[in-house]
Amino acid sequence: MSGIMIDGIYNKSLYFPSELQEMTNKILSYDKKIICTKHALDMQNREQTIKRIGAINIQEFITLDSLRSGEVVECYISKGELTKFVIRIAYDDKYSICAVVVPSINCNLIVTFYLNDFDDTHRTLGVEKYISLAQISSKSP
Repeated sequence: MSGIMIDGIYNKSLYFPSELQEMTNKILSYDKKIICTKHALDMQNREQTIKRIGAINIQEFITLDSLRSGEVVECYISKGELTKFVIRIAYDDKYSICAVVVPSINCNLIVTFYLNDFDDTHRTLGVEKYISLAQISSKSP
């Protein structure tokens, strides 16, 4: 079912209409500057991050090309607009980096990032916080 989008959070493993991928593709098609927030920069220096992957310069790792090659796994829709999305980018054979991106007119803002095991299947995903096909079906005529 496509064409129906309600406000909320969409997760690729639950329900992810093709329009979401189209929206993120369009955003990433523009050559906008990538800016990391202080929080994102602080995350690269966290003891847990360094223990798991060593030193990383997140500003060098997260580029427009790496965002374009990543997999969009979550989208936040508010008032019909894409306000935030999460992209999973392969890092090495053990970890991927999930970047939380807030698009704006002038840039793509990296709010934060976190590490995921490369083979994470999200067994503990809190499905109740995400939009489901059942919710969409109940809204359709």
